[in-house]
Amino acid sequence: MNREGAELSLNVVIIAIILIIVLVVVIIIFGGRLNIFGKSSTACQTQSGYCTAPVTAGCTDSSGCCPSGEIKIPGAKCTTTLEICCFKATT
Repeated sequence: MNREGAELSLNVVIIAIILIIVLVVVIIIFGGRLNIFGKSSTACQTQSGYCTAPVTAGCTDSSGCCPSGEIKIPGAKCTTTLEICCFKATT
């Protein structure tokens, strides 16, 4: 039996297992970082807005919720659910 060939294939298998473990760890690390970025990019302040209470209670349209001359940024998240994200529209 060729022992040198058996040792070579065992080394290749061990290296392959180590590389797979390292690859999984790298994917977990970068996957977690991308998730953090995804959460922060929906924040109101990162979209150049500011959080405020709605002008009228229960408003759902894009303009009536914010003060005059400002627009609501849809999908932007504030720290509390009672606030909305508004943007000062400049002309």
